[in-house]
Amino acid sequence: MVVVGRGTDLAGAAAALSGGSGLFYFQGMEKQYTLGAGFDALTFKVDIGTPGLASTGVYLILDAGQFQKLAESDADSGDVEGTDAEAQRMVGHLLKVRSIVDFINLDQDQWETLCNTVVSELTLSGGQDGVQAFPFETENKTVSEDFRWCIIEHLVRIQ
Repeated sequence: MVVVGRGTDLAGAAAALSGGSGLFYFQGMEKQYTLGAGFDALTFKVDIGTPGLASTGVYLILDAGQFQKLAESDADSGDVEGTDAEAQRMVGHLLKVRSIVDFINLDQDQWETLCNTVVSELTLSGGQDGVQAFPFETENKTVSEDFRWCIIEHLVRIQ
């Protein structure tokens, strides 16, 4: 887990962590999912468990620092569900999920507990590996010093 200084807002934290873009910095462990030959559609689902306000983006990280947004949450839950029908283009690249959770709408004395108990799980299906769940690892979480917000990331290399 990475801690960012008190008073840092979410946009400032993302920029500080990344050196600018916010998408290419990744603190934690990379996982793998085998799509395999002949599989054309990859389905992804992100579940965030929190009473805070959450926002999630799903990205394909391409060569030379380029990326493509595949999906984003449209509600304060941070949950996302989608399918990429041209999944073979993902092979050899990284699928990155970034969720930002803000507890500003809750009592400040609860922030630390909520930040430490937030749950995030990425589920992939449609490939050779079948249905595979990737819960987040503690080292894949960045929190503000006052625990007002946290950023949770998943990074999966598609084989």
